[in-house]
Amino acid sequence: MRISDLKLAWVETRRRTGDVTPHVIVQLLSDEGTTGIGEMSDFGHAPLYDLDLARLEQHLQRTLIGENPMQITRLNQVMASHFPGTEKSVLIRCGIDIALHSTTKYINGHSDVVGGAVVVKDAAEKPVAVQVVAGGDCRGGQCGLAPRFVLPPGAYKLELLGPAGQGLTKDVSVATNPLTVRLTSE
Repeated sequence: MRISDLKLAWVETRRRTGDVTPHVIVQLLSDEGTTGIGEMSDFGHAPLYDLDLARLEQHLQRTLIGENPMQITRLNQVMASHFPGTEKSVLIRCGIDIALHSTTKYINGHSDVVGGAVVVKDAAEKPVAVQVVAGGDCRGGQCGLAPRFVLPPGAYKLELLGPAGQGLTKDVSVATNPLTVRLTSE
């Protein structure tokens, strides 16, 4: 699999305060038809973060087209060498990292959830805990996808819900020691 194209698009969101904040949506396309989406979040600190979007898109295309998106750690190192240091650079790298994980999420055991929710239900199927998850950690890992719940001992159903509502359900049991969690179904 190789990255065949990369596109960037401005999106503006209105905050609760009424302020409008610009973001950049990253679209990675692969030669196998897989598409990944990422977000370069919160470029609202103009003029400090003003971007020439066309120039950034061309630079990212030259850097990433032809690369194997499965090599996330190496590509994050390449991105760090092209965009070192500043907070603006971190926003750019994070958007690419999220798009890489989104592109490869179902291949060779990568995470099933790049964004969505984790729902814990009790034996009566009543939700007892919910946590929204999103994105990578900008270093080629999925540390941002490690929801944590404090649950009393017992049997639970764990649902991983993707952004489109698709899900994966696992039965889990929590022992007397809350640090011991065992999957009871595959």
